[in-house]
Amino acid sequence: MCYIKLMEINKENIEQYAIEHGIKFLVLFGSQAMGTVREESDYDVAVLTTKKGNIADFNNYIELLHFLSDLFGIPDNKIDLTNLNKVNTFHRYEVISSGILLYGDEDEYAAHKAFAFKEYIDSQPLFALEKFLIKKRQKILKEMIAATR
Repeated sequence: MCYIKLMEINKENIEQYAIEHGIKFLVLFGSQAMGTVREESDYDVAVLTTKKGNIADFNNYIELLHFLSDLFGIPDNKIDLTNLNKVNTFHRYEVISSGILLYGDEDEYAAHKAFAFKEYIDSQPLFALEKFLIKKRQKILKEMIAATR
């Protein structure tokens, strides 16, 4: 389903919109990009903007949402936008690992993917520590609950 829609996308419209709005990358990720689409699946789209672009501004966000809705031929509520300028390491890696570049320079995107992968790998010890601390806290809470019974 996704691949047919991708072939139908007007790349010139994307490029014109992206240049006008300071968009560096538009990336389709998630189930639509991986081909694991279900009836209720939405379109996960990540955007990285230049300093000129700012989708954190509500009006710009809504305008981009409408543009993507028209582009894909789907309702606004079926699009989930992610601002790559603001995401954490794990989410950035998630987007990059399954993403399909809809707009942007492929070499720059490859460099961004390498950065995201390195950042994710460098953060692995922190993820492990976080997991350990969560398990430790869960154990303490279980003991506290058991003591009150």
